[in-house]
Amino acid sequence: MPNMECEEDRPDDAYLTSDTPLEVSSNWYYLPDSILLHIFQYLSARELLDVGLTCRSWSRVSYDEYLWKDLVYHNFKIDRSVKIAPGMYYLTHFKTIL
Repeated sequence: MPNMECEEDRPDDAYLTSDTPLEVSSNWYYLPDSILLHIFQYLSARELLDVGLTCRSWSRVSYDEYLWKDLVYHNFKIDRSVKIAPGMYYLTHFKTIL
């Protein structure tokens, strides 16, 4: 993704040095988890795994159980009335078939 940061968006004391982590150097880093979850819900399983490699905050959000649960229901055409036990089973299952 391109760096979407503008100098005027950066707080006065947030000038970056060469040892500033890359994930802090972009406004994308500051998106709230709720916004990331909303965006990530439109991704495929492969895309969700890929964005999880971008930075720590995106990795944390990409492992959200509800994202993976929705993917299981959608990809395997399971009726929403069928209850599936909670747990990271969803992510584990997708990793084995991708």
